[in-house]
Amino acid sequence: MFTPAKSNSPFAFVKTGTDHNVVRSKVGLLVFALVALFGLLNPTTIHASEVSVVINEVDCHGNDWVELFNRGSNAVDISEWILTDKKFSTKNLLHLYKFPTGTSLASHAHLIVQQTGVGDLQLPFGISCAKGGIVRLGQPISPTSITLIDELAVPIVPVHTTYGRAIDGSNTKEFTLPTKRTKNKTALPIMLGAQSKICAKKKSCVISLRATQTTKFQLVKKPPGVSISSKGKLTISASKVMTATYQVKLINAVGSRVINFRIISK
Repeated sequence: MFTPAKSNSPFAFVKTGTDHNVVRSKVGLLVFALVALFGLLNPTTIHASEVSVVINEVDCHGNDWVELFNRGSNAVDISEWILTDKKFSTKNLLHLYKFPTGTSLASHAHLIVQQTGVGDLQLPFGISCAKGGIVRLGQPISPTSITLIDELAVPIVPVHTTYGRAIDGSNTKEFTLPTKRTKNKTALPIMLGAQSKICAKKKSCVISLRATQTTKFQLVKKPPGVSISSKGKLTISASKVMTATYQVKLINAVGSRVINFRIISK
């Protein structure tokens, strides 16, 4: 679980009587305003293997939200950390969200910041599904320097789909099904069962491949004597039965996945 707290940050986005995000100015804002005279904040980057808190999933289909995930074994204090869809800068505060002081993310916990939410956890910017974009997470280490903790480049996203990590905290990023505050699930095809088959020499071999979230199967290359139906029926003629690996593309409306299927001849 995460622990939000009231914002004591130099600037924070709050809800007014209208639906517009506004900037609440405090003393610290003067520091950042002065820094703005010098342009962009100075970002540094840490290696992915050192990152515990990551951008886990992004939804851009209205009431946009960004999900963070702590893949580490310890809670992480993310007070004053920053989310933005721009370069780290003091010039465009309406594209910058600052986590309130006292915000902590427990081990293997999720945290959501969305455009319309409760209290301080309101996202002041959105991500375009039609154009894509980039979301950055940073940790300020001084008034003029921010450490880039993580960033997620969001492509053009199909309807009913989000974009994020195939498995919570993993380094594989792809189209996902909306799983706000729960474990991520890929939106791409998923192969089921074994990816190999023993076939007898000099006899034709027929294998029915199984997959979920799949509407069509194709061979990446089409060698003579080898074919596959759109439903996944792989056929190898008797003269072509040999130990070999074939690349099979699994396709659905969102995208595709290529798997290697191995034939072992005995």
